[in-house]
Amino acid sequence: MVDAHFLRDVDFLREHIDFTNISPYATEKEIVNFCHKAVDYGVKTVYLPPIFLHTASHDFRACFEIGTTAGFPYGNVPFAVKEKGIDYAWKNGAKWIDVVADISLIKSNNWFAVEKEIQALVECVERKMNLSLKLIIETPYLSDEEIKYVVEIADSNDVYCIKTATGVGNKVKLKHVELIKPLLKRSKLKVAGGITTLEDTLTFFNRGADIIGSSKGFEILEEFISKHPD
Repeated sequence: MVDAHFLRDVDFLREHIDFTNISPYATEKEIVNFCHKAVDYGVKTVYLPPIFLHTASHDFRACFEIGTTAGFPYGNVPFAVKEKGIDYAWKNGAKWIDVVADISLIKSNNWFAVEKEIQALVECVERKMNLSLKLIIETPYLSDEEIKYVVEIADSNDVYCIKTATGVGNKVKLKHVELIKPLLKRSKLKVAGGITTLEDTLTFFNRGADIIGSSKGFEILEEFISKHPD
């Protein structure tokens, strides 16, 4: 649980929200404007589509950390495809890579294959200097038992951060965050998937989120600033 004192500090939100624009419809101009806004607000981390990494890392690398995705949004592609996405992200300036686990393997309860893929992802990312893995498990589509199994596998294999959802489809549920947090011994928890308000953001931080991912990050920040002008 996050100390309530920090939730009254706008710098905490700047550092612990991943400000995200990974829309498939985003134009280059919109992405550049998004990056300029990130600079204006002094945020720590910005997530962008892979295709815009080169532009962002060239023009804004000194301003904020850059994240992107691989295997997005369904995870049902061969590991070799995800590996290519990870390599591309690293070569084009990303510090963070959010990779979708193979949800079909999880739903099939093929835990041997699930662990094999997660181990391969961890090893792949570890070979890239200054790149860290956040594994997306799509909790809105999993049973409680499936969530427990995949979280325990990811945590025991030293996944840096477990992320609840892509945000494509159903919203993340508070009960899933409460289920996951006590299971974590090594991994951090990134909560994402339909978080659009300051109230939701503070609630999830209070229930155990280490990071919030949101396409409404600037609106959340603006809402906080309007309520705490000092």
